[in-house]
Amino acid sequence: MSKERLEEIKENWNNVVWGIDKSDINWLIEQAERFEVLAEQHDEALAQNKRYREALEKIRLGSKYGVPHCSTRVKSINKIATKALEESE
Repeated sequence: MSKERLEEIKENWNNVVWGIDKSDINWLIEQAERFEVLAEQHDEALAQNKRYREALEKIRLGSKYGVPHCSTRVKSINKIATKALEESE
């Protein structure tokens, strides 16, 4: 539900008498607003999860095929992980 539609429902609700308890409708409106916030947080978490998976895949492939020296490998892993974490801030 879009924020605009929710605002329209709120405005219309104040002008209508249906025999439904107003507190019930207000509760439903609050739940719709809460859902919008949670949906946004969910989308952000999915994007973060995707970045982490991509970073882990780079680390996995790099350690399997890439860098021959241990100290260079650790630096490479650190660089990939740091980049993924910075993008999530």
